[in-house]
Amino acid sequence: MPLDVGRDVYRQLTTKEESLPWASGSRGKQPPPGRRGGQPTEFWSTHLGARITVLPGVFRPIQASNTIMPLMADNAELFLGKSVLEIGTGSGIISLYAASLGAKKVVSTDINPVALRNARLNAAEQGLDDVIEARLVPESDMSGYSVIRPDERFDIIVSNPPFSLDLDAPANTAFTDRGDLGFSIVRGLEHHLAPGGFVILLYGSNFYHNVMVKFARYMGYEVRNHNPIGLTKREAETLFNAYLARLLVYENIEQSAFRFDRKADVAFRWDFLRNQGLNTAHIDYEPLLPGGMGQPFRPGIIVIEHTRSTAAQ
Repeated sequence: MPLDVGRDVYRQLTTKEESLPWASGSRGKQPPPGRRGGQPTEFWSTHLGARITVLPGVFRPIQASNTIMPLMADNAELFLGKSVLEIGTGSGIISLYAASLGAKKVVSTDINPVALRNARLNAAEQGLDDVIEARLVPESDMSGYSVIRPDERFDIIVSNPPFSLDLDAPANTAFTDRGDLGFSIVRGLEHHLAPGGFVILLYGSNFYHNVMVKFARYMGYEVRNHNPIGLTKREAETLFNAYLARLLVYENIEQSAFRFDRKADVAFRWDFLRNQGLNTAHIDYEPLLPGGMGQPFRPGIIVIEHTRSTAAQ
């Protein structure tokens, strides 16, 4: 039987990748009018059992609702009485759910001031503003812990960061990370993840996902992951063109001769990049969190635990 979650993520990535020109994480831009004439919209959350507000310029939290929040629900007891940091909060739905599961303190960060206003609005509307603190990340320092005090540690860290890695991108955006955010999240765990704590990351494109898995293991952390179902168009375009540039030099061809274009080339159609019919009967995977027997396959999720090897310490 095909995996329903895989098709959900496929649809989510299509929406995030191509349909929304601006959202949480974009740099140096003002949000254009959103859907419905630039008016706030409502989003029903089954996990919260409530509707939240989504302001124009902020992603509708489809990915979080279909991937991260079900994992949280399966492990609800792990959030009770814990401190939680969400990096890149957007509408604030993950922070809201962590607080509703009994987290004693939740810090939500984002570079988008509209997202911070949205997160605060939803926290107030859900009566959770005494638990959730929203902090604005400055454009001058977009690393994962730029607004976290040196002595602040959290039991749980959650993030749904940009999926695509592109070192040559002109700026970090909601879609693309030049490496500033992803690597900083893992590097900062030594100072900001409490003993016995864990991290939940969602990287839904194959390359950057596995870079983060390998980097966290290189740093000595215990890592479990469920591999994504393919590449995003942006990441595939970046990888193809990076190697093409080397090939053109090798063949003595002008660099401007031709390039790959995710919008024009057939090779970047979704049906060539993503396995939306993935069948879990054909793959092996392990529970993402301890004691999580029977957890379904959640493509794109990475869990990093505080435990580190002696060599890494």
